[in-house]
Amino acid sequence: MVGYTLPPDHLNTGADYLSALQKLGLDPEGLLWAYDRTLNEFVLVLVTGQFDFVGPTAIYETLTKAYNLAATPEAISPFIVRLHSPQQAIVRELRTAYGWDIRVDPFRPTDPPGLSVDIALNAGDLTFRIEWVYHLRERKVAPAERARRWRRFQGNVEKLAA
Repeated sequence: MVGYTLPPDHLNTGADYLSALQKLGLDPEGLLWAYDRTLNEFVLVLVTGQFDFVGPTAIYETLTKAYNLAATPEAISPFIVRLHSPQQAIVRELRTAYGWDIRVDPFRPTDPPGLSVDIALNAGDLTFRIEWVYHLRERKVAPAERARRWRRFQGNVEKLAA
């Protein structure tokens, strides 16, 4: 497999992006970098159950608004974010390769114990490496709670625009 090197600044900006999303109220099931072999560039893969709840268009609109309001790092344009549902085949492949409930500290790529930093995966047009994962976890959320969380995330972004 051809090796790809994630630019060092991507680790920091991805971590900042995750923190910004969580402060706004979106706590994704997964966030990780991948190399898009079609585009020949790195993309940030955001795995969220909100994909199935409100759809990708609503999520992208809200992420774009947050970006335009400088609530997320300038270095991560919504155009490099790839949204996926936890139910999609590509995420199932990630789960098979890496498991669920992993948190990898990209700044200390030997975490979690027992995982080699050489675990790479090609899924669709994306290449993943374990050391590019911030977290990947399964979370069961009742529909009413998912709705509440979405309203909070969207409302927090709207408050910034006011």
